[in-house]
Amino acid sequence: MNEVGGKMGVFEGSVNARVFTSDIKLLESETYRKAGQLVAMSILNGGPGLACLAKPVFQHLCGCTTSQLDVDLIQDGNTKNRIKKLQDCSSTEDINKFIEEHGEWAADMGYTDIYSLKLPQKEDVVNLLVKQIVLIRTSAAKEQFVQGCDDVGNIMKLMRRHPQQFMPLFVYEDCQLKRREFKKLYTVSFSDSGSNNRTQEEETVYSFETFLEELEGNQHEISLEDLLIFMTGANKVPPLGFPKAINIDFYAKEENVRRYPYSSTCDLRLWLPRGCQPEELSELLEFAILNSHGFGKI
Repeated sequence: MNEVGGKMGVFEGSVNARVFTSDIKLLESETYRKAGQLVAMSILNGGPGLACLAKPVFQHLCGCTTSQLDVDLIQDGNTKNRIKKLQDCSSTEDINKFIEEHGEWAADMGYTDIYSLKLPQKEDVVNLLVKQIVLIRTSAAKEQFVQGCDDVGNIMKLMRRHPQQFMPLFVYEDCQLKRREFKKLYTVSFSDSGSNNRTQEEETVYSFETFLEELEGNQHEISLEDLLIFMTGANKVPPLGFPKAINIDFYAKEENVRRYPYSSTCDLRLWLPRGCQPEELSELLEFAILNSHGFGKI
């Protein structure tokens, strides 16, 4: 999904508020449609959505009333500066100067009444111009993307019936993973009760949960999301959850050998050393995560 959101050329803008591009080569090669197909396949297979679209872009995709469009969603610097000049007009003289300098451009953008513009109409015209540039100009790209989504399971038809339920899959939400939620993602493979191994494993699990608490409290260079990447390859829980619980397993510490925790992101399994105190396990895990080159690109 990182590739679709950032490298295929179908979107542009802030990493958390992307808008469609309008590229005739990509339209001709049906790249927007391919992007829609990839997004739909990811969602239907329990993977992540895009989670990077600007909210008004998602609303427009779903046929909903769009929220206020921010001028900063416009990616072309000259176009953005022209609209900001109109926004900054505070007198009839300013409006007349804007019309003299940029009236032809505004008419080309589709607002043909620009030459009779009055100051009280300014905000309405700004909103119309931003809507034209961000949403209407890119309609062909949007429709091709919609077609791609519906090629795979009619995802867009479902989105249009249930936009609120699908919004978190397409629109960025700044909600950090919490320790309580994280603990629900894994189970622990303990040795038999009463064994020496079991005692050491319980010690390690206590240390691991202490580490989770420290991550939630921002006491390390890394976050709970970084730990999730190390364990699963994903930086957030998929919409339908992981196919199974992450399994925590154990290995024996060896004398004079420093073995770091390791994981299998395919098998959703994390191995931790038995008999680790909180400070020791924290150090081992932080080093392992900061020096790993896992996937983290889903």
